[in-house]
Amino acid sequence: MKEGVGFTLTDKKGGFASGFTLIELAIVLAILSLIMLLAMPRLQSSNAEELKSSARSLAAILRYLGENAVTSRTQYRIHFNIRDSEIAIARRTGEGGEVPPDDPFLKRRIIAEGISIKDVMTARLGTVNEGEVIVDFDSGGIAEFVNVHLQDSAEKEYTVMAYPGSGKVKLYEGRQEPEMEL
Repeated sequence: MKEGVGFTLTDKKGGFASGFTLIELAIVLAILSLIMLLAMPRLQSSNAEELKSSARSLAAILRYLGENAVTSRTQYRIHFNIRDSEIAIARRTGEGGEVPPDDPFLKRRIIAEGISIKDVMTARLGTVNEGEVIVDFDSGGIAEFVNVHLQDSAEKEYTVMAYPGSGKVKLYEGRQEPEMEL
């Protein structure tokens, strides 16, 4: 006798035994394995996407700060906290202090969870891989050359370079060192 999914069988004692056959269980396992094969690469690539997104976000912030500093004659300061992999932006006051920026775009999180700041290189400090690096933006845009290396948990890297004067910001997949002498 067949009933619905699975089979209802009679056992040797005349009672009914129900359940799934070995073939049905094997088919279900094969389908689940196929789904996992398709999903796993996407899970791994999401970390790479977070790295790329964080690098793009940092490049956009550096461009925006430079342009905004020039057009509004507002001074900004960006703090790269390497240990905690956090970036904070402050607006400089006339008295030399710092206050949070008014712009909500500058208050958002720039680097995604799981992405770290590997190091920051500036013309003034050279390569710094611990502590904090502060870069100023004034009426001329970014005050000095900055090279930032971001890294994900798989040690894949992106490089963001910002140039003073021109305001140009470049984004590279992988680790890039500046070609010019600092």
